[in-house]
Amino acid sequence: MFFIYMEELFGIINNIRAGFFMEEYGEYKSISSSINYQYFEIKPTLKSIIIIFKSFTNFIITPFLKGKFTMFSLILLFEVLIIYFYLYLRIKNNPKIYFLTLFKWTAILLLSYLFYSLFIFNDGTILRYKVPIFFFVIFGYFANVKQLNSK
Repeated sequence: MFFIYMEELFGIINNIRAGFFMEEYGEYKSISSSINYQYFEIKPTLKSIIIIFKSFTNFIITPFLKGKFTMFSLILLFEVLIIYFYLYLRIKNNPKIYFLTLFKWTAILLLSYLFYSLFIFNDGTILRYKVPIFFFVIFGYFANVKQLNSK
């Protein structure tokens, strides 16, 4: 199915991406932003794999680690570290780790991040989407583990 509607799918994705790109690097900041977007278009080529990978790493890595040393990026870094530390402690303190369930919810997290990374360019917007997805996955994982423990 994907290959049948590939051109339409890429057209829709690029239309949405162009809107978010113009929002972040729009004509108020740069008149050439509509021309520059052509370097960020996703097409069924190998170059698009690099663009998708860069978008994904931009989504995963906090702004502080990307060289943006502001108070906002420092707060984001601490927030992410606290969340990951809490998750590590919760998983480590479980008497039994269900690796298949952990793998399933980690895959859901990474695929959700990959999907959203295609559309988001702004660091604040990235955080706005990243944290709720992460909490959804944490809740889903522990609800799934609770269900498995009750059996």
